[in-house]
Amino acid sequence: MAKMKLTDFALLVAVCAVICQSVGQVYGQMKAGTDAPIADVLPQIFLPEYQQFELSNGIKVYYVENPSLQLLRVRMVSRSGADRESIPGLARLTMGVMTKGTASRSAQQIAEELEFLGASLGSSASWDQCAVSLLVLPEFGDAALSVLADVIQHPTFPEEEIDRLRKQLLSDLLQSKFDPGYQASFALAQVLFEPQHPYRHSLNGTLQSLPQIGRDDCQQFYARTFFPDNVFVVAAGPYPVAVFRELVERYFGSWSQSPATKETLEIPPVFFPLENRLGIVDNPQAVQAELMLTLPAPAYTDSLYPAFVLTQTMLSGYFLARLNRVLREERGYTYGIFGSVTHRRFLHMLVIRTGIGNEVLPEAVQTLYNELQRFGEQPVDSGEQELARRYLLGQIAVRLESVNTILALLATQELYHLPPKFYQHLYQRLRTVGEQQVAEVQRRFFQNLHVAIGVSGSPVVVEKAFTAFPDLHIQHFPMEAVVGAINGDTVK
Repeated sequence: MAKMKLTDFALLVAVCAVICQSVGQVYGQMKAGTDAPIADVLPQIFLPEYQQFELSNGIKVYYVENPSLQLLRVRMVSRSGADRESIPGLARLTMGVMTKGTASRSAQQIAEELEFLGASLGSSASWDQCAVSLLVLPEFGDAALSVLADVIQHPTFPEEEIDRLRKQLLSDLLQSKFDPGYQASFALAQVLFEPQHPYRHSLNGTLQSLPQIGRDDCQQFYARTFFPDNVFVVAAGPYPVAVFRELVERYFGSWSQSPATKETLEIPPVFFPLENRLGIVDNPQAVQAELMLTLPAPAYTDSLYPAFVLTQTMLSGYFLARLNRVLREERGYTYGIFGSVTHRRFLHMLVIRTGIGNEVLPEAVQTLYNELQRFGEQPVDSGEQELARRYLLGQIAVRLESVNTILALLATQELYHLPPKFYQHLYQRLRTVGEQQVAEVQRRFFQNLHVAIGVSGSPVVVEKAFTAFPDLHIQHFPMEAVVGAINGDTVK
């Protein structure tokens, strides 16, 4: 490793000092109640233009044509996800093996062909979707699309590949029981969802369910998931749209597979509990509590959604947000507390995460409750609102430099049946969200707190600390319950 010259080190120190000084000035001005320095002009945010067309068999395609792109990205997305699986873990296991063999190519042949092309092929499963993704240099796009089409239309799910991935998932499950974050999410799922709801179990399945999954199960899930009426394509690359259209038509336009069975799995709706609930995984030896606190959030199509995005950013969405500023910077209770909005087909919620030491847990939880109450009852300062808006718009502008982000947004738009140019309109509305809309979000979502909380920690310390939240319905789960859920036992 080359040694850093003294002049280089001095320059680095000077740059760091300037950055620290600027951040310190912003924080100091906020703490003193003065306005932080704000740029004069809000950034203009535009999603790249995209082309939408259909193949001969009705598959929708969204394509971003950009001659400056160095790679072609293609993602085939199914509208079915793990919430449609009949056995816990089936979606993730099926997708993990889907790219490991076809009727004409073995797993090794696929790997060698992709390596020769300099391409990568990946697959994934989440609650709402399954996807297979291709990344390749444009000059090898034709050959790589041939492999992608073969994988999507003719997977064979070799038994040896199922066994290999099953062992990996089982190992991950065995390790997860020692993870406080997993324990907190387990406790949250128990108090938030009904016993038979798919959301209650891990995407990785359970120790009981995974050994039950065989090749036939994977083939049946695939047949219910990947067929022309249930998939769409999002892609970006340097090809002219006419060229790309001809390619995807050649490889996918004649695909005529129908679902092998009608979808029979009914997913019960999720209703956020009206009473406040707290689930505690009892871990007497823990020196800190791992905490996940959730509140209801609006759906994408709710008229208040843009105002909610801005409002939750002020509360918990970035470093200078209120919760992190008070609990971390002013009180020193935690290394950080941050929130984000989670969307699933049947659920929309704000999830706030943090870890807090036992010695300060009562004071920290009381402060957290007080700040949530104050946030719901008192008007937000215009300077605080504007600072959050600038941060949010700036972050969006940076994220939109990533092609993967753009494709993910297009997929979300199609998956949740959002109107055309939904995100373009959302970003423009974020620029104009006013104090009245923020106040309406505070009144509707934060004034009368409805929370569901999952915590892993010392049961005596945690329960005592959370007396700060009134009218909590508390459930304790021993570590054996976590292990039992991982095993596949029903937790009551």
